[in-house]
Amino acid sequence: LLETLAVELRAAGAPEVLVAALDVTDSAAQREALSDFEAKFDGITHLVLNAGISSRSRPWEDSWENVHRCLDVNLLAAVNAAEWMKPRMVARRAGTIVGVSSIAAARGLPDSGSYSTSKAALSTYLESLR
Repeated sequence: LLETLAVELRAAGAPEVLVAALDVTDSAAQREALSDFEAKFDGITHLVLNAGISSRSRPWEDSWENVHRCLDVNLLAAVNAAEWMKPRMVARRAGTIVGVSSIAAARGLPDSGSYSTSKAALSTYLESLR
């Protein structure tokens, strides 16, 4: 799917497109991909933190594994990428980090406790980057 999108972007005139399929919860793989992108494009000017999974279970029915997975994907993967990129962007005196959260961050959803928690934490973290 990513390579198909890359082909379409190139056909539409994008000068260079580089894709990487990886598990965002693998911090070493994530940082390696970011490093590759940085080398290929002489720096990263925009970082979009968009990885996320949903969870639909009431808090008292949720498993620890599900809670952990939501936090890993929705929060910790984003923090890992941002923390790795921040000093590089600061050193270049250029860069923007954008995170995709949810309305569930402001108003927890009754059937999505893990999801709401992870998105609330992400929103708070992103606010702290200002």
